[in-house]
Amino acid sequence: MDGCQSGKKDACSEFVNSYRKLLPEYDCQRSFDSTPTENYTVPAIWLCEDTHEKFLDFLSKMKAPNAVKLFGSQELRDTLDGHLAEEYAPKSLAASKVKKK
Repeated sequence: MDGCQSGKKDACSEFVNSYRKLLPEYDCQRSFDSTPTENYTVPAIWLCEDTHEKFLDFLSKMKAPNAVKLFGSQELRDTLDGHLAEEYAPKSLAASKVKKK
């Protein structure tokens, strides 16, 4: 993200590609999850507890087509919960409609 903000070549695409890799669910847990991992999966982005919202906010403001496509995806919305869902799900839905025009 820092490289993208500073204009480093290819850093924005790398950020989007890395973010995409964190969306699927894996057999991992956050520090406060208590279910055994063999019975519980979470999106990997949830493990970025302190930076998840920062990354999501940055992605939501990016204008690159691949960033807008990712931000507007159902896959991303499936990772949103709590206040992140309240704040970013409507924005993601709006982005999904813009990319289809």
